[in-house]
Amino acid sequence: MLTTWHRRRNMNISTPETARLKRSISLPLLIFFGIGTMVGGGFYALVGKVAGIAGIYAPLSVLVVGRPPTK
Repeated sequence: MLTTWHRRRNMNISTPETARLKRSISLPLLIFFGIGTMVGGGFYALVGKVAGIAGIYAPLSVLVVGRPPTK
């Protein structure tokens, strides 16, 4: 299934007059790109919110949250 999302294209060498770009993004790739962009933006917003609350201790708060769970 992954092979249909990312297909290798044959590289045809052409002159600049005949060179044209081919559309090669599929609908699943476009959807994943949109989801990744929204999730990534959410992480940046969350880090900004934490930095606003924690102030100078923001790096410490990220380390505390990222620690392994205890039993």
